[in-house]
Amino acid sequence: MKIKITYLCLLFAIGQLMGQNERSASPTSVLQNPLGFSLSLSSGITTPTGIYKLFERANESEDIAGAESRLFYGYAKERIGKSQFNLDISYRFNSLGAGISLGSFTHETSGITYNMKFPTRIEGGNISGFYYGLGPDYHLSLGKISLSTMFRGGFMNLDVTNFTADYNGEDAEEPITILETTLNPKNKKSTPYSSLGIRFSYPLSNKLSLFTKADYLIALGEKMEVTDSYYLPFDADANQNISIFDVEHFTQRDYLKTETRVIKPQMFNLGIGLSYTFPPTKATDWNSTRSNKTSKTTRVGNPNNGGTPNPIHATDWNSTRSNKTSKTTRMANPNEQPRKIVLLTPKDGQHYKDGKMPKMLKWKVVGKPFTNPVYIIEMRNMQTKAIKIAKSKTTQIDAHKLFDTDKPSRHYIWRVTEQGSGIGGGPANLFFDNCDFTMSVDNVSIDCKGYEGANRKYEVCFDVNYQSSVGDLTFNNSGSGLFVEDQSNNALNYTLTGSNTSLQTQTGATQSTVHYCFETTVNSSVNSINFGLQGDDLDPGTLTCQPGAGNGVRDLPDCLCDECDQITINTDGLEITQNSQSPGIYNLTGNLNVNIPIYGVEFQFTSLDYNAAPNSCSQGVTDVESSGIFLQSGSTINNSSSIQFFNESASQSPNSNTNASKDIKYMSNTALSGAIPINLSIGVPQPLQGLNTNCCQMDYTVCILVKVFYEDGTCKTCQMTTCLNFNNQ
Repeated sequence: MKIKITYLCLLFAIGQLMGQNERSASPTSVLQNPLGFSLSLSSGITTPTGIYKLFERANESEDIAGAESRLFYGYAKERIGKSQFNLDISYRFNSLGAGISLGSFTHETSGITYNMKFPTRIEGGNISGFYYGLGPDYHLSLGKISLSTMFRGGFMNLDVTNFTADYNGEDAEEPITILETTLNPKNKKSTPYSSLGIRFSYPLSNKLSLFTKADYLIALGEKMEVTDSYYLPFDADANQNISIFDVEHFTQRDYLKTETRVIKPQMFNLGIGLSYTFPPTKATDWNSTRSNKTSKTTRVGNPNNGGTPNPIHATDWNSTRSNKTSKTTRMANPNEQPRKIVLLTPKDGQHYKDGKMPKMLKWKVVGKPFTNPVYIIEMRNMQTKAIKIAKSKTTQIDAHKLFDTDKPSRHYIWRVTEQGSGIGGGPANLFFDNCDFTMSVDNVSIDCKGYEGANRKYEVCFDVNYQSSVGDLTFNNSGSGLFVEDQSNNALNYTLTGSNTSLQTQTGATQSTVHYCFETTVNSSVNSINFGLQGDDLDPGTLTCQPGAGNGVRDLPDCLCDECDQITINTDGLEITQNSQSPGIYNLTGNLNVNIPIYGVEFQFTSLDYNAAPNSCSQGVTDVESSGIFLQSGSTINNSSSIQFFNESASQSPNSNTNASKDIKYMSNTALSGAIPINLSIGVPQPLQGLNTNCCQMDYTVCILVKVFYEDGTCKTCQMTTCLNFNNQ
């Protein structure tokens, strides 16, 4: 019982420590473990506790026929632990995780003692168990040491041997059984259990850790019944001694007692072991994606099918992929959910009537949470084209901060971007009016029409559905028409194609549908095409209504070709090392190997993940140059500094410059073959000034898209994505 109370107090103290850390530190004070599985193996000692450890039968007294009243002597049966073994398979995502535990233990009965001592011999009474369970984990960083708490629930299988206690005095010709404990043969040998444990780990390497573990385990069922058949010894000749004379008296059948009781194992386990983590590994040799002149058309369903109008610049579009089977390989953790921002309130296309306004703008993060997030909220007035910008550290903001007055304009578009990562959500439309119309854009499809130089040409087709009790849909007035933009709201040039080369009037009295197609050409930095229609004023009176709806293609399809089936891009020779001149600059060096001659290579930064231990030792991303970006100074490809740095836009920072870019390209007039030397400078978050690597450990994961140009003059490409893990140690 003392061990149990001490253990519970220890867990309570640890809980208080976790609470203080969560209240006093930022969310990233929690240990940021890499995604993946861990295999932990430990062994040690086990200690039974409570009534399971020490079973006592109190003294009893009774009048003995033909003698004075004499005591029946009680007894105590003690159980001790021998060994325990545990195998734990767990998966970690940030501070939380889940695991499966398999374990075994062995206990034995160490002795039986009576209040009046006499020679005894014991046999059996061993209990061995095998348990298996699952449950959640919680992880906390304490500098180099990490602390984990684990809860498990499952089932325990027990094997119990019979126990006998014999009188074994020198005056007995052979031992005489005075107590026997047997397991009820009708019992099931399986019972539910639960456990609570803690573990302290110390890293021996990037993958291997040494740990010590303690847990308290208790059986919950009451199915393990045993039967005790025993005699309570008494001093028949009243000489203060138990001898064969007394034994022959109290082992008569009249004094035999039989009782049934329940065994419920409960124990404290302490062990030491090793843990091996399977983190993501970097790409080595993958078949690439392919790009060429034709692809199959892909349909995109309308999320607002029928009813509520589909707004301009809708964001959560169904992805379109147009191809044969793609060979693209993203070398990232296969269990990691893609991280994105989803706008919640107001929802896309929401209308507010009778002067009502939203009180709050709300959104959520899907996938891995951001570290110390700063969200940038943009609100665009579609009438004045003015944009208001605000910041928030939480996933909501007061809506009144982003509208011009208490009487807002008719149509707004809003979006949210996380400052450090550049990951965005939206745009989404909201309207303030009293208009009654239904307008939607459905049946979106996209087809790759090939290349114009290095740019891709796409044809997008869609249907416009319209019905209104107010008036007809026209596109005659200034400000109305079709608008086509990229993911950053930059206008794209387009040409209407197909049967309708101009926007058509649609009668409001009955529902009508018009089919449109347009072609647009985009460069390599464009990854989505959003479009929308803005109609004219419907009401000739005082009410102003401008029906609008939109849709888009969130991810542009690849333009694939069969040539890439035989092309292999090998990035196994690329490594990342720290630049000696700055703790925030790393060098990506080595050789890029392609199995055919090529005429150019392009690198695109697709993602950056990082964490600091302790979290407060780094400010994270402080400028464009530390946001996971290629730096021009010191960068060469094929030993040449003639690298094209595309204008950086992902950070949406006014400080963007041509010396730092997330997209760079090197082209050659002659074919490149064999190993192509790569030496690129990469800017990432760094420790605070004055802190060395012993005081501030930084861990990074960067993912880079590598594209090779394999035919001179046509810009045909194959591509793959590689991810690399590194730190500042």
